Amino acid sequence: DPVDQIGSSAALVEMLQKGAGGLSSRELSEAFENIGALNGHSSGIEVSLFSGALLGENILKLLEIYQRVLRSPHLPPDELESVRSLLLQEIRGIEDEPATKVMVELAKRFYPEPFGRPQQAGLGNISIESLGAYFKDSYGPARAIIGVAGSFDWNGVVETVERCFGDWTGGTIPLESNPGATESSVYHLEKDTSQ
Repeated sequence: DPVDQIGSSAALVEMLQKGAGGLSSRELSEAFENIGALNGHSSGIEVSLFSGALLGENILKLLEIYQRVLRSPHLPPDELESVRSLLLQEIRGIEDEPATKVMVELAKRFYPEPFGRPQQAGLGNISIESLGAYFKDSYGPARAIIGVAGSFDWNGVVETVERCFGDWTGGTIPLESNPGATESSVYHLEKDTSQ
């Protein structure tokens, strides 16, 4: 994420669910439901993940839906505040989840910049324009991986991927290499909690 907009990837992953390729947010949700897909999405420090679990006979339709999501998202400006609110709520929720809090604190202390940053630290600086630019600069085929598992028609999947993603273009923000962990140390975090 841009240094002053930490949380862009988390916000973008949520915004990509708010309509794409001529489908409104509701229509996009219904498109997943109509093929029986359990749609999932998440972002991490280094990757964003979009997944779907469904019957193999519907995998080609799922790939067509993800083509819309990954190649022509709407990014509606009126949805940004609800996404920001959701992510801020998740941040506050970390305080009530000791296991998650420990992992956040561990990453912050163990990994060097930028790998130890909290993922949503700059949500207040994010705008629709900055998300659009981030999408343009970082979503593309160069480092994308499409994985399919289960019972499905291999030739159909190959043809559909070529049709849906064969001419996909997009940015590739250079990735910083992780120089490894900093020195080991001991840190004790005191917290009065019922967990």
